[in-house]
Amino acid sequence: MSNQDYELKADGTAVFHFDDITRTLKRPTLRQYRELVESLGAMRDKLIAASDAANGEEVNVPVALQFDELLGWLGQVCETLSGESLPDEDLLPPWVLSPQIAGDLVTHWSTIPSHRGGR
Repeated sequence: MSNQDYELKADGTAVFHFDDITRTLKRPTLRQYRELVESLGAMRDKLIAASDAANGEEVNVPVALQFDELLGWLGQVCETLSGESLPDEDLLPPWVLSPQIAGDLVTHWSTIPSHRGGR
């Protein structure tokens, strides 16, 4: 699976291209995968709680909160799997705020085959 700005590789890695900066995310261990998925669920719960805070009135979660949460999660992913932080926010392109990226990563990690000879 590939996108011009990030590549999901058959070996379980993911490569993000931010102009002149590249971050290569290694394949997560089961513990790392679990922690990242749990963190994603916590982010979802926080956004739902913010939406519910309007006492049942239909309200949209502020976009800034959505962006902050997603950037925080992506930062956690980068630090966990590459050992490096995300580039400064001023250097990031707008596509990095697409919620599709989180879904793409989780799906990628959960569908890659085991390492050859792995258990």
